[in-house]
Amino acid sequence: MSDKKNNISIQELVYRVSAATRSSMTHEFADFLIGYGWQVNEDVFVSDIEGYVGLLFTDGDILDKETVEQNIEQGLYDCEEFMLDFYQVNYEGENEKGEEEEFNGSLRDCLRKFNMASFKKQWKLEELNENWKGYEEYIFNDSESELTYDDIFNEY
Repeated sequence: MSDKKNNISIQELVYRVSAATRSSMTHEFADFLIGYGWQVNEDVFVSDIEGYVGLLFTDGDILDKETVEQNIEQGLYDCEEFMLDFYQVNYEGENEKGEEEEFNGSLRDCLRKFNMASFKKQWKLEELNENWKGYEEYIFNDSESELTYDDIFNEY
């Protein structure tokens, strides 16, 4: 084992991945689809990230940087797959001809129809928290985050 270790609260990781991911969404995806189409509030979104990313980490895990980042990416891909098929949206936007069009259906079909991007899934640890830069191993724990989700989201 290396001497360059850093302790990370799983809850803080979930909050940071949630906040960074939420802030990476386009205006249409975040405000129109989440805010008006899905009626998914921030708590539900954080809970989804916890279920797909947070549960990949366990108290006492000691992981290298690459493994942590791969787990985050895989968890976000799985979360996206769930959201694309689970959430139904009511959206009105411009189609490929520039005409206003209403859409009712799955989030997946809406994103395809209106050529919208989803959200970023590849996160470097230092993008999530500058203090996590430069360590070789990360030790995960079940402690509560010192910051709230809202505190962290406001950093973005």
